[in-house]
Amino acid sequence: MSYIYVSLNYIPLNLAGAIRSSNFVNQIKEIQDVIILTTTNTKILDPNIAVDSINLDPPKNADNYIYRLIKEILFGMKVVQKIKGYNADKVIISTPPFISALLIIFFSSDKNIILDVNDIYPEVYTWVGLFTKKSFFFKILKRITNTIYQKCNHIITATESIKGLIEKNYEVENKNLTNIYTGYTSKMLQISESKYTQFTIICPGRLGEAQNVELLCKVMEGVFKKDKKINFIIIGGGKKEDLILNYKYDNLEHHMEVEHSDLLKIYTKCHIGLSFRNSTMLGEIAFPQRVFEYIGAELPSVITPISEAGNVVENYDIGYQFKNEDLEDIINHILLLKENRDLYNEKVRNIKMVKEKFVSYHNSRKILNLITSN
Repeated sequence: MSYIYVSLNYIPLNLAGAIRSSNFVNQIKEIQDVIILTTTNTKILDPNIAVDSINLDPPKNADNYIYRLIKEILFGMKVVQKIKGYNADKVIISTPPFISALLIIFFSSDKNIILDVNDIYPEVYTWVGLFTKKSFFFKILKRITNTIYQKCNHIITATESIKGLIEKNYEVENKNLTNIYTGYTSKMLQISESKYTQFTIICPGRLGEAQNVELLCKVMEGVFKKDKKINFIIIGGGKKEDLILNYKYDNLEHHMEVEHSDLLKIYTKCHIGLSFRNSTMLGEIAFPQRVFEYIGAELPSVITPISEAGNVVENYDIGYQFKNEDLEDIINHILLLKENRDLYNEKVRNIKMVKEKFVSYHNSRKILNLITSN
């Protein structure tokens, strides 16, 4: 009997959810065969893993809300149909998409369900201004979510902040909640690349609504005006990509897309990693995948806003976190890390001391205990 793993996206896509799901699947396959239900057309040469691709254009952040809702419903119903065709008693579901997960759990009540929560819905809808917490839609969705959570045998969260919000706002017993950080792949421990000759700062990821691309451009411009020997590598596209495409200074190298295996090598050649998100609850509860990978590559991080990821970086003294308004402080600390080699080397030494805590293999292995005990 196999386990079913539902993940909208999967490797080789360079997306946080795809990487996280891959980490978990690679652990689960050690005790049981896994069937992956995903929209990603992927080939995996592993006898213990089978991929059943779902022919559907996946919902994206760039979609309007109605179109995205329709695609989430379609994905959920297609998954439900697929599950009915398999003899599997355990189903692990990665979210988002939130609406898909609600449908899958509702129509798979005879299964042992483990839910991996990467963003907390329906709260996210209020944070992006779709509707308010006083609205009829929010109240109905929250009541449905509470019922669905109770149907799950266990809930995993991507951050401690998400775990805390579920504990506070939903009727879920603490024993049925576990935070598991995604971490970075152990492959990074085997990569050895020489640093770029020029001091280089990297920032990969979607250039979308959640990211403070405006701040990123201001920081690049401010650094250029004070030190023209610092280069920035930006990787990704999205709704705000025009801000990068129209950037007028020559301290920027931009790539729309890079294979994840190549990105890991680029990290190790750089000197600092940036993660700028907007000052919303989404930004505050997040722990972006790139920050884990900065730790794996031994890069000091510069993060906005004040957040869970920033607190970890600050507590271990492996980088800095700022408010989004602190433009000059951000620029000055970047320049300081370049100019003060003792300070820079101290941050790197601190990373070396703690990086083992964030290897994905150690973190994702916790899912085995949850599966065998449920």
